[in-house]
Amino acid sequence: MIKLSKTLFDEAKTLGTARHDSNRAAGVPLDFNGDNDPYEMDIEGVAGEMAFAQHVNADDSEWEKIRTIKPTSALKGEDFGDCDWNGYAWDIKTTPYNSGHVLVMTSKLMSDKIDGYVLMVGSNGEYECRGCISHGRVLKGIREGRYRMKSRNTYWVMQADLMPLPSKPKPAGFDDYTKDQIAKLRKHYDR
Repeated sequence: MIKLSKTLFDEAKTLGTARHDSNRAAGVPLDFNGDNDPYEMDIEGVAGEMAFAQHVNADDSEWEKIRTIKPTSALKGEDFGDCDWNGYAWDIKTTPYNSGHVLVMTSKLMSDKIDGYVLMVGSNGEYECRGCISHGRVLKGIREGRYRMKSRNTYWVMQADLMPLPSKPKPAGFDDYTKDQIAKLRKHYDR
């Protein structure tokens, strides 16, 4: 279990609220389930990113990235993930649900800036890293029909498909694989 200090969780509350307000002011639409408090979702998102950064002992520059309040767009090539670690750009997904999924928005599918997704499960400053999946594997799974759009222009990846975080730095050729999977997915959609 990864526990944030009270100071860090209080900071996550402040940053999550500011992130939510900044996104709304920039015209970014709400992305939430009807019964969930949208502020709470942004607060827990920031807290999950902090928990991941703490878990992997991320560099100070990654903490600064988490603390930066600025809307980014994957479609415009501005989204580089939430935290870089071991040479990978990770997009951190946080859910309070023990059986939760990695949710990948369709807007991120054609981006080659994010290497993979990490699932953090928990809430209120206590989280567990359930694993990761590469962006290329998500794309391949969509093309093969393993991952389907469930709601809100979002593909759901089950926890059973997650792998442990890689212990070695990103290998040569990793980015080429992702770009190849993006090209194959484009062809798949063009059929």
